[in-house]
Amino acid sequence: MAKAAGVSKDAIYRRYTDAQALLLDALADQSIPTLAADEPPEQALIAFAHDLFRYFAGGDGYANLRVHVDGPQHPAILQQYRNRVVEPQLAKAVEVLEQARRDGRIDADVSPSAVIEALGGAVMICALASPPLGAVEPTDAAVARQLTAFVQQILHGRVTDPRS
Repeated sequence: MAKAAGVSKDAIYRRYTDAQALLLDALADQSIPTLAADEPPEQALIAFAHDLFRYFAGGDGYANLRVHVDGPQHPAILQQYRNRVVEPQLAKAVEVLEQARRDGRIDADVSPSAVIEALGGAVMICALASPPLGAVEPTDAAVARQLTAFVQQILHGRVTDPRS
């Protein structure tokens, strides 16, 4: 990391007390997908699914997954990462859907947290099951249809777009 940053290892370790602190800062600095509050919920969720696909199919998403996979061996890192990065991102997305539910833009019986968790899981598996990094983009027609179908099935309980 020091070489990539063009600084000495000493400079890195003067700023960070240990490798764990460096790792957490690096992970926290990654750009993570967010759910737009200013679009209709279904369109916002589809755009979010596309962003999640890109994230999980790329290096940043792999780093996220690695922290979770290695969590049993490094529970303190996993907990700090979840507290600092994952939970705030999930809370923001859930709040967007809670507001949409209060405004009547999604059904009153929809669980915002279940929608976000289910969509994240479905998109993550789809991205991991796709060809290697960079080989498939969410703009690929088949991937775009699949992501739209995920959103519609999760949000409405059925696929509402006959093209999906």
